[in-house]
Amino acid sequence: HDWHTGIVPNWLHTIYHDDPFYARSATVYTIHNLAYQGIFGYRILEVAGVAANGFLYPQIAELANVVDIMGRGILFADA
Repeated sequence: HDWHTGIVPNWLHTIYHDDPFYARSATVYTIHNLAYQGIFGYRILEVAGVAANGFLYPQIAELANVVDIMGRGILFADA
């Protein structure tokens, strides 16, 4: 729910994609407040243990050096 959980679908589809415990898991990502997207510097991906690919905006100057955690939730969620 909201940006706080946005990294979970990312983990399930990358880090844990071969883990049999999560093999049948699916995610539904819900958004309560679109204004709070969880915008952080790239270091947050290192802390979370995920690759920098995915939801980055190098073509938009204001977002070139940040990661949108909510965007990653939307991108990687099953529904």
